[in-house]
Amino acid sequence: MELASIDFFHKGEAWTEQRRPQVVEAIRKRLSQLETWLGDKEYLDGTFSGGDLIMASVLRGAPDDVLADFPAVARFRQRCLARPAFARAIEAQMKLFRENAPAGA
Repeated sequence: MELASIDFFHKGEAWTEQRRPQVVEAIRKRLSQLETWLGDKEYLDGTFSGGDLIMASVLRGAPDDVLADFPAVARFRQRCLARPAFARAIEAQMKLFRENAPAGA
């Protein structure tokens, strides 16, 4: 979320030039751990589960250039995002946003 905040809400601000590399480094550390955990597994715990939905939701916002060095994570993200269950979960979440959007939005 911090990287998304930097890239989408504070892009071009002077402080982001110093902070973004620190955030990317922390993300890369966690992605390295996830890469090791996944190894050759298709999903986090063997079969598709709620944990995969949550992790895919987090990874959905990860920039492709950051994921490029973590092929198992990138494949995992692609596999999860392509699942009908993931599409249904996202649609259900977005439906609530659409139904409760401020007038004129």
